[in-house]
Amino acid sequence: FLIEQRDPQRIATAYRSAHDGLPEPLCAIWEPAAREALFEHLAIGKHCPRKFMINSNVCLLDLPDAQALDNVNTREEFRAASDKLSGAGASAPSRAAETGSSIPAVRKTVRVQYFAVLREQAGRSDETLDTAAATPAELYEELRAQRGFQLAASQLKVALNADFSDWRAPLRHGDVVVFIPPVAGG
Repeated sequence: FLIEQRDPQRIATAYRSAHDGLPEPLCAIWEPAAREALFEHLAIGKHCPRKFMINSNVCLLDLPDAQALDNVNTREEFRAASDKLSGAGASAPSRAAETGSSIPAVRKTVRVQYFAVLREQAGRSDETLDTAAATPAELYEELRAQRGFQLAASQLKVALNADFSDWRAPLRHGDVVVFIPPVAGG
């Protein structure tokens, strides 16, 4: 949408914030003509690209999705945004089935590490994969079916990003998941 609406006769084409109506300078198309004006802005000690845009000939567009550029600056905002994207922890396929909706599952990329018997059964020590699983429990069941794991989840511990975790914790894009089998040996 931004590319389609680009106005090369202006210094930039940018979205207008849905929250305050001000330009969003980081999600914008800056024209080459902006270079010299930006250098002048910096030379007089001004560093705010938003203020630069406010005082320049910029094409401002309304966001097609008002929440598309919401800020995520705190852990709470991150959790809220992640919950919104993942459907608040419920699995997307089951939500779609329950509601009769055709909403696709929210997919994410996670890295899974295997140890001991799971490493042997998986035939690898780790892998990166795309999944629609919303929790480690759903991910393990998905992998159990694919890899033929013999252990039930109740026999394992799970860690997310190097910390022990609850099986119902929400999975997020980029997580590292470790399934930890019982310790064996003497």
